[in-house]
Amino acid sequence: MQRKAEQGSMQMQGEVMELAIEEWLAAQFPLDTIEEIKKGARGGDCIRIVNTHSHQNCGTIYYESKRIKDFQANWIEKFKTTSERKVQI
Repeated sequence: MQRKAEQGSMQMQGEVMELAIEEWLAAQFPLDTIEEIKKGARGGDCIRIVNTHSHQNCGTIYYESKRIKDFQANWIEKFKTTSERKVQI
């Protein structure tokens, strides 16, 4: 029961962090488009589409955040494979 309660709390903390990142990115890069990756969808937390005054969609940056003690190298490959499928925005 305790574990389930903590898991729900961890999910909520993750969602709050994702929103904070999206808001910070939008404030720091007002010309860019920040798109949320829906909960349950494969990929990062959000996508930043880079724009300039003269060019739209100059590039795409995926953001993924994790609050963990130990980094797992397999996350990189998983992120690459899911991100490559979504690049065709």
